[in-house]
Amino acid sequence: QHRADGVAVLAEGLSELLDQEDLTLLGGVERDEHGHIRLAELDIGKVLKETVTRKLKHHDVNITIVSKNI
Repeated sequence: QHRADGVAVLAEGLSELLDQEDLTLLGGVERDEHGHIRLAELDIGKVLKETVTRKLKHHDVNITIVSKNI
């Protein structure tokens, strides 16, 4: 039986590559003394879920994304 689902495992360092516009979805993003995002304080799953869903919807692709921290 063919299933149209899958799993993606993403590293939290990916948050360094996000647009500042996407990070504003989280409100106040904390940074350390060197200006790096405090990854432990960032809900990267929420940002990616909302960003990917929005961009795919623009192309008429409806998708369900569930964010899990492991």
